[in-house]
Amino acid sequence: MSLGEVVKKLREQKGLNRTELGIASSISESTISRLERGQIMQLKSEALKRLAKALEVSIDYLVDNKQPDDMKKGEWKLNTEDWKPLDKVIQDFVLRKKANVKT
Repeated sequence: MSLGEVVKKLREQKGLNRTELGIASSISESTISRLERGQIMQLKSEALKRLAKALEVSIDYLVDNKQPDDMKKGEWKLNTEDWKPLDKVIQDFVLRKKANVKT
């Protein structure tokens, strides 16, 4: 699928018209229309970022029509090992806060 086809598919799935997507992404309605019709084949990186954010997908999905494996809906989960570094950061933070609290 081309970038324009992906954008149109996602826009329609979200129930947005071109004006609404334009407002959400700060991209003009005419640019979105030309993109969907294949008159524009690529966008600058900043415009791609805004479009991906507005459509709630990754830039990879817009460009390659695929999500990174770890971003697929419902497949990203933390296991116990993933929490260990975060747990340490939280414990250190709590200890620092307790040390700074006056009683």
